[in-house]
Amino acid sequence: MKKTLNIVLLIVVLMLWGTAIYRYVGGRLINQDSAIPHEAQWAGNSNLNISRDTFTLKPLAYDPFLKTIHYQANNNNNVPYRSTSVKKALNVPKIPVPQPITELPVMPDILYFGYIKSGSCEETALVKVNGKSLRIGKGQTKEGVTVKGCNRKNLVITFSGKEVTIPVK
Repeated sequence: MKKTLNIVLLIVVLMLWGTAIYRYVGGRLINQDSAIPHEAQWAGNSNLNISRDTFTLKPLAYDPFLKTIHYQANNNNNVPYRSTSVKKALNVPKIPVPQPITELPVMPDILYFGYIKSGSCEETALVKVNGKSLRIGKGQTKEGVTVKGCNRKNLVITFSGKEVTIPVK
């Protein structure tokens, strides 16, 4: 079993190396006589006109990167362009800077566990705000949370001006 596995693996490795060598050497062994020279391909086509595309570059009067205006020193077209950089105040409108956005307070994680009422005292809600257990009486504010009212089923609170109803957990 081990001997046949080694023979099969040897054959596979030889096939892979043979393929790699064939691809590497195969492109270099082309018969140079059978290849058509590049000039001979176009020899029969005499209708081919090759013309040079020419253009001229004109100097810019305004440099957008340096924000400067260039004046041409000489108007003679035969003389190369020479410029003197003159800084001139440009009437570029100023872009208003956006005001930073003030982040609104994020509603904390609130769990309502019920309330306690004893005799003539008002209700006290048993609340967990951001993992911190608190007892908050009706109308009291702790951790930015104000209790408006509570009963067996839910708790009514206000946080940053928003009224929220939280069911009992």
